[in-house]
This record gives sequence, C-alpha cells and structure tokens, in this order.
Amino acid sequence: MKGICFYILFLLGTFKLFSVKVFYYYLTFYDPENKPYIEFYFAFVGTSVKYKIDETTGLYRSMINMNIKIYKNDTSMFYQKYHISSPLLNDTLNLTSYIFVERIYIMPGRYMAIYEITDSLNKTDMLIFSDSLYVDNFDVNNIFFSDIQPIERFEKSDKISILNKSGYLVNPYVSDFYPEKTNILAAYVEVYNTLDILGKDKKFAVKYYINKTYSTTPYENYQYVRVFQTQKIVPFFIQFDISNLPSGNYYLTIECLNNENKLLAKRQYYFQRLNNITENRIKANLESLNSEFFTKYSNVDTLKMYLKCLIPIAQSYEIDNLNSAIKSNELKQMQVTFLNFWQQRNFQEPEIEWLKYYEKIKYVNSVYGYKKVLGCLTDRGRIYLKYGAPDQIIESKHEPSAYPYEIWQYYVIKNYRNRHFVFYNPTLAYKEYILLHSDMPGEIYDRNWERRLHSRNNSMYNFDATESDEQFGSRAKENYNK
Repeated sequence: MKGICFYILFLLGTFKLFSVKVFYYYLTFYDPENKPYIEFYFAFVGTSVKYKIDETTGLYRSMINMNIKIYKNDTSMFYQKYHISSPLLNDTLNLTSYIFVERIYIMPGRYMAIYEITDSLNKTDMLIFSDSLYVDNFDVNNIFFSDIQPIERFEKSDKISILNKSGYLVNPYVSDFYPEKTNILAAYVEVYNTLDILGKDKKFAVKYYINKTYSTTPYENYQYVRVFQTQKIVPFFIQFDISNLPSGNYYLTIECLNNENKLLAKRQYYFQRLNNITENRIKANLESLNSEFFTKYSNVDTLKMYLKCLIPIAQSYEIDNLNSAIKSNELKQMQVTFLNFWQQRNFQEPEIEWLKYYEKIKYVNSVYGYKKVLGCLTDRGRIYLKYGAPDQIIESKHEPSAYPYEIWQYYVIKNYRNRHFVFYNPTLAYKEYILLHSDMPGEIYDRNWERRLHSRNNSMYNFDATESDEQFGSRAKENYNK
C-alpha cells in the first residue's frame, strides 16, 4: 500500500489554509492477464466543502472538480478531469466524508502524479498535491500479494461497479488511523501466482496477524490462519475486532506459507490505533508501577526538555498532552505524562524504550543543535527522530546561486517508498537548516522549492513557474531525482 495520508493542505508556497480536506491513497493490483492497474481512493471531508440545494430534487449536494495528471520523467502519461458529486442530503447538519475511486491500467515503472482539487462552489482555492507512484512488474517467478486495501465493510453483490471485487461490494476505508469509535479493522488482499508456482489443486496457508511496529510477534489473540487452494488469483478478506486493541502503532501482517510452513510471501499494512483502554490501564497503575521511573526524572527543566523531544514521534492525540504538561511547569504532571507516553509503547518496561530513544536524542542534539537550540527541535532533528536515519544525504554548500542545502532520501517510510526532504539555510548562519520541501504526506510541500532555493537569483513573482531559472552549476533538481 502506498500514499496513504491526511492532508491539511496549504496553497503551495503561500501558507494559506485550504477549505477542502481529503484523505487519499493508491493501491496496485493485477488482472488475470498479469497486467497491473492502480486504484486511487479519495475521501472528501464533508464539513470542508460547500453545499447547495439541487433544483431537481430539493436536496443538498456538493460538487468537486478534480484533475489527475501522471508523468513519467517529463512525459505526460495520463490526464483526466472529473466532476464528483456528493450524495444528496436532506440537510447539512450531519455531514460525513464521501468517497471517489478511479482505476487506471498503467505499465510498470516510476511516475509522478499531480492532483488538482477545487470545490465548485468555492473556486478561489485550488488544492494541489503530488505523489510518487511505483508499479512493479508481475513477478512470474514468485508468489506475491497485492497491496493491502483497508476497507470499511463488504457484502455480496453481483452489481457491476468499480467498488466490486470478487463478487463483493467493497467500501474503502481511506485512512490509516482507527479512532476509538471504529472497532473493526478489515482489509481485502489478492494472492498471485500460486497456480503456476505450486501447481494445480495444491493447498497453501495464509497467516495474518496484528503486531506492534517494534515487534514481529503477533499481538495477544490477534492471529488467524486460513487454507486456500491454488488458482490464478486468490482473493480474500480479513477482519479483526479491535475494540480491545490498545492505543499504539501496529502492522497488519500477512504471510503466505506452503505445506512445509515455509514463508513464500509477506506484506504489511501500517496503522495507528487510539483506544482509551491503555490510557485507563496506565492511570490505574501509575502509583503502583515503575516508582523508580518517577524518582529518576525529577528535575523540572530536564524533564521539560525530554517532553519537547518526544513531540517528533508523538501521535496527534499525544501532542496536546505533552504541550499541556510542558506549560504546566508542574513536576508531577510532567512525570505522569512522560510515563504514560512510554507505557503506551512498552507497558512492562517503559524505560527501556525511552533509553533507546534517548540515544537518538543525544545524537541529533550534538549534530543538529546550535547555540541554545536543541537539535531535536530543529527541522533536521525532527525528521531524523520521526523517520530514522536517511538512507542517503546529498549535501551542497557551494553551488553558485543556491543557499546551502541538504537532500535526504528514504527508500522506505512505513507504507511509502522513495521519499525526499529538502533542507536549506537561507540565513547562512550556524546550522539553521529549514525544511523547504518534501514529498512525504503530512510534511510541507512546495512545488516552487527549486526556485526558492535559488531565490537570490530567481524572480519569485512568477507564480506559474515551478522550475528554477537557468543557474550555472546548479545540481539541486538532479540530486533530488536520484
């Protein structure tokens, strides 16, 4: 699975908040002739768009205009305009998200997709974002899985629909976040090549389970095994009751095994769970567990610094608690918040998890800190702590027209592949590198990043230009595309 995200988007380069909000991801599947196709899923947040009364029905409706453009290098491979209507509503008091799905056949390779989204009743704002697409060749020599599609529900149906798969109507779940009110985790997957690899009328097993991101062990009772018979494409559904799954970061892991229990294929889907079970459990045990944990961290200023350094890896629901504890300046509240944070990651031995993370804090503070600014509070330190060490860093300090910059590349981040981060130093002072642009969902995206990097020699008033003016000796774009 690739590209899942929640965008609270800004007009690129101007930091203007958009009204339209959308959840989005894409998945790759293969048809019976081994041809790959991509399915794009968009969930438009109902409260973020405008509605008007439909003259024919007298009911309320919103309308989204969307353009999808796909490029390979600089060549346009796909372009389509869409006019997407919301379901008709009696009123606008209880607005929910509505979903749009598109499916296109595409040759294996690397692509760049650009999405332009406009509320037809609020055309002053255009939401623009991009995503890297990667489509593998069909692996004729091995058994493998499709991407894992998270779904909201499924039911038998013989209707012809883009939402129909294997005789079922499948409603997508367009997010990797499962709040407390969502108690079912369901998914759809396809297994390819079992017939050619294992032979006709043979059996194989699919083991699927939920595990913590830091562990390969299935979590308590969240594990099942099913046996299938070989065929060209083997589709199947997964469903877990997660009402008792504590808050945390998890993988849904799927493994294909032969009759000798040998692993033939594996696929994972990352998701986040918010559930008050863990929070209540921690509160009930604060005074009886980990008393030494409290006494070791009893300096207000030190503990405040530690809490600030947790923000890069904190979930959205945890950040408010951290900031509240920091502002309180009260030792007890900070201790409780600190312990809560690490018990949610390792209930029995929270200090072990903290000490592992503390080694990273010491590293970023020494490498990226400057003057009185902690390294964990800089952009480079935050990205390092959040996503880990980059697989490649390209550093440039002496290009003729560019500010000093670094480009960090990650081959894999959770469900994403080949993500880049561009940092630059416009002040030319200390180690004050600022995140200029990234293609990682949730981070700042600026299609004018190359022009901004060379803004000493570029005219920034040309808002339609996305590439830098001709610059002698510039290799920024080349380095970014490596």
